[in-house]
Amino acid sequence: MKQHPSLLVRQRIPHADPRMHQLFDGWLAARDGSGVARRAAFDPMTISRMLEFVWIYRMSPGVGDYVCDLAGEEVNAVWGRSIKGRTLTEIVGVDHQTTLAARWDGVRGDPAILYSATASLPDPHFVHRVERMVLPMMAASG
Repeated sequence: MKQHPSLLVRQRIPHADPRMHQLFDGWLAARDGSGVARRAAFDPMTISRMLEFVWIYRMSPGVGDYVCDLAGEEVNAVWGRSIKGRTLTEIVGVDHQTTLAARWDGVRGDPAILYSATASLPDPHFVHRVERMVLPMMAASG
């Protein structure tokens, strides 16, 4: 018997912040049985308590890089400025862009989901636990 995707994710990342599961459930609802969620179908109210932590990037073939379409207040605060409209390369630099873009390309191409968590970071002044869930969404244009 096939398990529901939400249950599988809860089993794979049981120690994740419960909001990660809430985000995944909202994405599943927008997916509506297809392989990838439609961005227009994603209801931000399903994650209203975490919108300040959310970012959305799109691959821009014309630019040849990911471009930030949306960044919550906490995301912008971490970067010290608004990152909306900036390319991934502008935000993280060439070295990190190469790594992140390869991961995100895999999420878009398979399609797949990507979860990562970091409890300790190289900067001793940065004391936050960082969790990320990268989920593919399809634009109206496909």
